[in-house]
Amino acid sequence: MWSLRFWFGIFGPKGMPDAVQAKLQQALSTVLSGQALRERLANLDITPDFAPAPALRTKLENEIKNWTKFIDEKGIKPE
Repeated sequence: MWSLRFWFGIFGPKGMPDAVQAKLQQALSTVLSGQALRERLANLDITPDFAPAPALRTKLENEIKNWTKFIDEKGIKPE
């Protein structure tokens, strides 16, 4: 059974220096854990969740695999 869940991610350019990536990850983690933001997003039925770069990469790869399988199984073709 297929289900559709929306998610958002922030991606940087390939080859981004580790120090820049770490700084961005820390900033995002801090912002997403803030109570004011969490309450504001809760009013929109959004639950923020932080995932570090390796987990986000895995999620994206899994999404591509799942949608490729779905498209192939359903015979979906571009028009």
